[in-house]
Amino acid sequence: MSTYLKRFVTVVGALIVVAAPARVCAYGSAGGGSSDQDNGGRVFAAAALGGSVSSANTDSGEGSAGPVCSWTLHLGTVVEIDITGGSPSFRDAETRANVEEPGPGVQALYRVSCPSGVSFRWATPSDYVDRQALIAAAYQYMVRDIPTPELNMSPRPEIGGIVNLGLWLAVNDPGDVSAVAEVGSVWAVVTARFVGTTWDMGNGDVVNCDGLGVPYPEGSNQIAEGPCGYTYTERPPAAGYTVTATGHWEAHLLTSDGVDQMLDPIDMEFEFAYDVDEIITTGVG
Repeated sequence: MSTYLKRFVTVVGALIVVAAPARVCAYGSAGGGSSDQDNGGRVFAAAALGGSVSSANTDSGEGSAGPVCSWTLHLGTVVEIDITGGSPSFRDAETRANVEEPGPGVQALYRVSCPSGVSFRWATPSDYVDRQALIAAAYQYMVRDIPTPELNMSPRPEIGGIVNLGLWLAVNDPGDVSAVAEVGSVWAVVTARFVGTTWDMGNGDVVNCDGLGVPYPEGSNQIAEGPCGYTYTERPPAAGYTVTATGHWEAHLLTSDGVDQMLDPIDMEFEFAYDVDEIITTGVG
């Protein structure tokens, strides 16, 4: 007999601040990537600078701490060969005509070494990189890659609950989401870390849980709600309830310029249907 059924039988018997305060979003698609062009609706300011943005979902506490690639100003004009000595190459970003000196609207030729290999890239010299645009690019990529946490509540939505049977509210650890935007030697890392959930139970009641919540202890046959839990005590509506879970994420910024600070928190919400049955017993006189 399953743990949930046993419980049923027993009961019968949450530098530069770029985020808006308390930003609330719907969860986007999970998964990381690397791009310097529009990718699935993502438009990166770093692309216009010749840079790149990449992201990764890692275990909690293991967020990225620096750039993914190593950028070196290329000396010489022959891209295919690493030349020792020579002068840097500069060009106008719009016309692509060679110019003698760096400045606004000018790109330099870099040798870029990444885990995937070595390439040569025209990018804005470090002194002319828009730091705020770079941070915004990393932040946008990070927000879009925040995953929807997997529910670890009891009873689960596909099973549903029973009036006066306590719920245990929890989610599985979604890990950290870290995005790196980099142009030359300038980079910005933004990392999101899950810190809690607010559960709107669909009837006006709200439960706030720190961290992941507390999963139901398998085999305990407990009827009471968990430390982070809830109990429906009234007859449910015919259509059941729509529960809204708002995940709370803290965001941290680290840059090549030495900025190390927290950004405004991010709230991400999702909904699911939850059916609650009422068991009515009649006595025999």
